[in-house]
Amino acid sequence: MRIRPFIWLLLIIVLGCNRPDKKITCDYDIIVVGGGLAGLSAAHELSTQKVLVLEKDSLLGGRVRTANFMGKYYYDLGAVFALDSVYRKEVLVEDNEIIEQEPIAIFNNGKLYFGKNPLACILQLPGIDSTKVLELYRQNKFNPHELDRYLYDALNIQIKAVFPGALKNYNQNISAFSWVRYNSSHFEHGNYGVVHFFLKDKKVDYTLNAPVEQVNDKGDFVEVVFSHKGNKDTLTAKKVVVATPSFVAEKIISVKNPTCEKFISGVQYAGYHSIAVGVKQVYKNPAVSYLMPLGTGFSSIVKNNTMDSLYTIFQLYIAEEDFPLFKDDADIKKKSIQILQNIWHIKETDIAFYDQFFWKHAGVVINEHYTHFWKEKSLQPSKNVFLAGDYALINSEVPYGMIPAMTSGKLVAQKILKTTP
Repeated sequence: MRIRPFIWLLLIIVLGCNRPDKKITCDYDIIVVGGGLAGLSAAHELSTQKVLVLEKDSLLGGRVRTANFMGKYYYDLGAVFALDSVYRKEVLVEDNEIIEQEPIAIFNNGKLYFGKNPLACILQLPGIDSTKVLELYRQNKFNPHELDRYLYDALNIQIKAVFPGALKNYNQNISAFSWVRYNSSHFEHGNYGVVHFFLKDKKVDYTLNAPVEQVNDKGDFVEVVFSHKGNKDTLTAKKVVVATPSFVAEKIISVKNPTCEKFISGVQYAGYHSIAVGVKQVYKNPAVSYLMPLGTGFSSIVKNNTMDSLYTIFQLYIAEEDFPLFKDDADIKKKSIQILQNIWHIKETDIAFYDQFFWKHAGVVINEHYTHFWKEKSLQPSKNVFLAGDYALINSEVPYGMIPAMTSGKLVAQKILKTTP
């Protein structure tokens, strides 16, 4: 009989601790996993909250990677072109823009075939059935199995000039974007100015060299386990945005609804090599903003001028399909210099620098799995965990590049703000 009051007291304490209105004290309102443009955009939008960004690398920016020569001549080894003019109203980059106004071209068998867009270039190629190409253009689709090898290669090069994969990797919806001439302007200090825009207000905390190992949605809060300076640490947040590639998200998020699991488990990526070559003179002849070198192993070559006109910086790209055409990094360097010499007649003594970066997972392959399984609810694995990233955005934009990444981060942030009391 004497034990009963103790039991009642214990029950009161236990029930009191589990009341629905009991507030959970978290370390942060929001933790963003991944410091690429999607994560930075989300954090920027959520900066009225207490936010922490955890980034596994030693610098922020993700696939935006800007280097420089002599601390003055900047070049991008990641995202290349300056922002679309529409997006400039939101992301105010404090930098000069250099606009390359020359035409574009296809390079084939030692000759250049110019045009105002990829379609015009293809129609200039010898042996091309212009009627068939124009019909493909009107239908806005290509079936690789119905094309002869020459026509396939011509259509394929315009795909590889924009995307890291090849024509066979993408569904037919991608063809609408391959006919477009992309703005070849660039910032004087490269695209890292976009990253700087998100960092300059210093309203968000950032921890670098902090790979996340687990994201556990506990229902009332989210537990984030990560490593930092050789130690394992755990923080809690009310909400978490996972702004990593899908295969990382799949690995670290412990609780996922079936729709999300099915979607992200099948998302595929293609890689590319990004090469920058700086030369001491301004090489105006031939006057080309960028070209697509057919049958060379390179998917595109972009020519960038500098503000003081003392250097020209060439950026070359190799899409994943063509990796087997190069033995190693030394072979890539050798062939990069050779093709520039063949087209612009560059003297090897004028080469000031060479730089190269390999992106194993440069961009999403937009295939049938992607478009079939993508649904909005795929982007919220659990109650308090959300996904962001270019692969997480599919509407009128191609889910690849700076603008889709930033847009996805912004949209996820707005969704969180709407559901946060």
